[in-house]
Amino acid sequence: MKNLAALSIPTAFLVYPAHSHMSERMLALANDLRDLGAQVSSWEDLSNPGFLFEPIAASIKDAGLLIADVTHGNPNVLFEVGYAIALNKHVVLLKDDNKKDPVLLPPLDLIRRIDYSTRPDIVAALSKFEIESVTLLDQIGRQPGDHDHSGLYFLP
Repeated sequence: MKNLAALSIPTAFLVYPAHSHMSERMLALANDLRDLGAQVSSWEDLSNPGFLFEPIAASIKDAGLLIADVTHGNPNVLFEVGYAIALNKHVVLLKDDNKKDPVLLPPLDLIRRIDYSTRPDIVAALSKFEIESVTLLDQIGRQPGDHDHSGLYFLP
C-alpha cells in the first residue's frame, strides 16, 4: 500500500456527522491514515470556543484534502464540502454501503466518492487515488473568485 506521506497533499481534514458510531469510525480512520504517514485531523480535534465553523473553516483552508462522510446527508457536512470546493481544495466523499437508506444529493455525483463497507476499504482506495490531480473547481472551469449570476449551480 502506498505511503500517503509521499503524495503531494499529505494533510487531510475529516468531516462527518456527530453520531457516536461515526465518531468512533472516523477517529479510527484518522489513526489508520496517520499510520501511513498522512497528517490528519478532524473537527473533533478542534477546540470549540462557541461557534465551531470558524475553526473548521481554518482547518479546511490549511488542509490539502477534505475527506467527508456524506452517507447521512448531514447539512453541516454538505456545507463544509461546498466550502472546500469553493476554496479549490481536493475533496473525497465517503459513503457507507452498510447504511440501508443513504441520503445522497445529485450534485454530489460530481465529486470523487469511495463507497465503503469497512475502514480498510477507505484506506485502500485513498492509497490508490491520485489526490494531487485537478480539483473539482478546476474541472468545471471556474476559478476561486469568479462570480456567476446565473443561478445556484452552473456547469458548462
